[in-house]
Amino acid sequence: RIYDGSPNRMRYGALQPVLYPHARYAIPDDAGGWKLVDHDNYRQATGVRIARSGILELFAQSITCHWVDRFGIFDGLEYKCRPVVLQHTGASCLMGATDKAHPSFSHDGLRDLAATVPLLFLSEKPDGAASVKRKRAKSELARQSDIKNCLEMEGDCCCHQAHRVVASREPGVIGNVHALHITGSNVIVQNLMQAGLWKLIDGELDFTFGAFDPSWRARSMSILRWTMLNRERFVAGNATYDDNDESIFEDKQHLAARFLNGYSGNWSVHRVAHRCAGCCNNEGDAKLLLFGLAIEADVLFAKDTDTPSKDDWGTCHAACCKASLSILCHEIGPRTVAESLVNYVVAEGGPADADAQVE
Repeated sequence: RIYDGSPNRMRYGALQPVLYPHARYAIPDDAGGWKLVDHDNYRQATGVRIARSGILELFAQSITCHWVDRFGIFDGLEYKCRPVVLQHTGASCLMGATDKAHPSFSHDGLRDLAATVPLLFLSEKPDGAASVKRKRAKSELARQSDIKNCLEMEGDCCCHQAHRVVASREPGVIGNVHALHITGSNVIVQNLMQAGLWKLIDGELDFTFGAFDPSWRARSMSILRWTMLNRERFVAGNATYDDNDESIFEDKQHLAARFLNGYSGNWSVHRVAHRCAGCCNNEGDAKLLLFGLAIEADVLFAKDTDTPSKDDWGTCHAACCKASLSILCHEIGPRTVAESLVNYVVAEGGPADADAQVE
């Protein structure tokens, strides 16, 4: 069972008489900020008799159930529960909301279900709020006294744990990727980096005729799924493929397929490689191909339309995907910067021979 309550600003509509007493409302405080109050204080502060919208605690949950049938076949179902609005976030209210999600998965329903199986394993994965912990403790205590063959699986929600890590690192990460995009979108810097990229490819390309090593290909496909295609799916929203579907890498028109076939060496090696299967006439054509693919994939951050911002949801995800690809594919991005912006650190405080230039 997975559940979580989140405050959302919502319009009441036809449910106004039922919802407005339980919502919270934002009013200015003495420090120049905002504070949340109940409807009575909101009415005194604003003069509004009955509010039409407010901040409600929207509670969502889903339940997954798995079993092995009498033929030894593993089966299961997932039930998406109807979202509800909580009167408050106390343990008793949370307990009522989870217990009424579905009759089969209420306390009585679980007791009846446990009577039909040798063991019932139950796992609840909410967030780590204090009221939620109290709710879990009450639920577990009730099941221990009433359902003898129910085993509780300990642990917190991995999504909330990951979110805490992201939230603690996001300010620094988004600052770094923002700097990459601002720097890369500068025309002068971009020209230098493109010249550095061509010098890199022209000087080190490992060009041979032959097939793409299957293990290298599998790793490169995994990286593309988590970078280029991940960005396309979650940000652009125009992908219609499945994670396990490899047909997209057979589509010769898609950038992911062309990038995979172009950079067909071992990406963990810091040397650009191309295993030609008849796509190029010579090594010169391969160099032009790889250079064009890198520019099209924007591994040098030339596009100023993808600049990440904390105020624009999803932009940091897209920027990190692009930066990760530039690092994981032969470290093209970092090595190009080192090749083309060799005096970048020195230039930050002025040219190395600044004293000689000043009269």
